[in-house]
Amino acid sequence: PPSSGLFNGLLDEVKVYNRVLSSFEIQDIRTGLIAHYEFDGNANDSIGNNHGEEHGGIKYASGVSGQAGLFDGIDDYITANAALNSDTSFSITAWVKPTFIDGNYAHTIIFERDSAGNDACGSSSSGNYGLQVYEGKFSFDTATYDTSGNCNLTRIFSDTLPSLNEYNFV
Repeated sequence: PPSSGLFNGLLDEVKVYNRVLSSFEIQDIRTGLIAHYEFDGNANDSIGNNHGEEHGGIKYASGVSGQAGLFDGIDDYITANAALNSDTSFSITAWVKPTFIDGNYAHTIIFERDSAGNDACGSSSSGNYGLQVYEGKFSFDTATYDTSGNCNLTRIFSDTLPSLNEYNFV
């Protein structure tokens, strides 16, 4: 089984918004949408120029809509600059189909690194975030820093367990 900390499974229809969505807006909205990754054979942003760069040999398979990115959990990932200011309110939605879940290990799906390349609570003074499967559940982390540079990590867990080999909307 993979143990690199990277996601093992399929990812489809990732959307990044510049604000928090209400429960009514989550249905099908484009207002505030700043990036949309359909993963239909590539990591391009279908609404703008925030195209992703593939690493590790990502493959593509049948997804929720068209194709989905198939990540091996070892060395597959995509880097992108969606021009998201994580110091303000934002939303990210995605269809996630885990093919492997280790309850004792974090498997990163989406995250922001700071300009120095650090994940949440690295050595930066800017905020960052991450969506992952952690301790067998979906979790979303946000990191903020006080004026002394101390990191404050907030982790929110999903109420339900991710369904293995099934698409989950997060």
